[in-house]
Amino acid sequence: MKSNALPIRYVNSVIAVIALLGAFSTWAAPEPADDALPLVGTGGHGHTYPGATVPFGYVQISPDTRTEGWDACSGYHYADSSIMGFSHTHLSGTGCPDLGDLLIMPVTGSLGDAPLEAKRFTSPFSHENETATPGYYKVSLDKYGVTVELAATAHAAMHRYLFPANEAAQQHLVLDLVHGLASKPIEACLKMEDKNTLTGYCRSGGWANGKTVYFVIESSQPFSGFGLEVDGKPLPSAQAEAKGPNVRGHLDYKGAQVVLRVGLSPVSLEGARKNLAAEIGAKDFDRVRADARAAWNEYLSRVTIESSDRNLRQTFYSTFYHTATAPTLYNDADGTYIGSDRKVHEHPGFNYYSTFSLWDTYRAEHPLMTVVQPGRVNDFVQSMLASYQQSEEHVLPMWPLACCETWCMIGYHSAPVIADAYAKGFRGFDAELAFARR
Repeated sequence: MKSNALPIRYVNSVIAVIALLGAFSTWAAPEPADDALPLVGTGGHGHTYPGATVPFGYVQISPDTRTEGWDACSGYHYADSSIMGFSHTHLSGTGCPDLGDLLIMPVTGSLGDAPLEAKRFTSPFSHENETATPGYYKVSLDKYGVTVELAATAHAAMHRYLFPANEAAQQHLVLDLVHGLASKPIEACLKMEDKNTLTGYCRSGGWANGKTVYFVIESSQPFSGFGLEVDGKPLPSAQAEAKGPNVRGHLDYKGAQVVLRVGLSPVSLEGARKNLAAEIGAKDFDRVRADARAAWNEYLSRVTIESSDRNLRQTFYSTFYHTATAPTLYNDADGTYIGSDRKVHEHPGFNYYSTFSLWDTYRAEHPLMTVVQPGRVNDFVQSMLASYQQSEEHVLPMWPLACCETWCMIGYHSAPVIADAYAKGFRGFDAELAFARR
């Protein structure tokens, strides 16, 4: 969707050039995505994730290595040596954990009779067999000999699994809707629509209390079998739908390679289906990966670093990369969104964003956006004003996540974001609304 017209004097400020070339250098600049390292920030207390996303995308498909403790905020920590699966939503740089919706884990061998908990299927991995670049993630699972590749669009994800040939009769995908990063399941559903398609949703409590994620999963290979369980108890083999707070399942395969197309929506199951069709459709994995890389190159090239010192370029572009991992879209591809009033809003005329860590970002992130992403600024502000109008408390947002206000931290930091945008000439929103009182 297109935003309102931009202030003319800001159009020429989109690209800043830092010239660091020596007079006799013959060095040729690489693409900026080559110098952005998603693994930066995943150690220490950085709380970032290394998986695949696109700039400001709703979907962040990434490995989870832990779910407990402060350093599990993003689901991944570089010090860990095992992976429990790959979930579709993550936070970046926050001090509170949440999300981690819809975990999928490829495994081989017997599943056993115990509940299909993610921790049962954890696999060791090595950073030497791990690749993370903007929009793409790849890793080898040592326990199962499975190679995993992940790519993303704004509302969808693609998985590509290469199973070892000698395990062709014992290949499975485990789906865990109970899994979450400090969030607790409230209600979930997993349904086998046909031999290539699953649908469902998961509603959870936690920091974003009551948010729902709807999903549609399309498999390149038909399932040779499946199983569902609720509260750790398997359902009859003929039952193709599971509902309850604690839902898990598994899919069985024969064949070396399985590709999944996964569409997500915060609004509805039909929205997830439409998002998948709009953004992936018939595209193969490599095309989705290439499109994601192109989107990152477009974003990162808003600032050009001309230097033969790769350490300098990597430091800058890795940091700049993380400025586009939040806020994130919270509408469907057609613009429909769930507001803070938990109602569906159609055709708003702007893209609705959430995951505003405003007490962190009002100082530098949002002023930077007025220079490098002026086309999103009006939408950011309109999202805040929509939350103001729709929330029961009728206040500007403090720390909105999904359709929820978390009331995290002190201050009223949406106010300086709006004031900064207005002072810089942005007029694609109702400024008087920010002053209104009910």
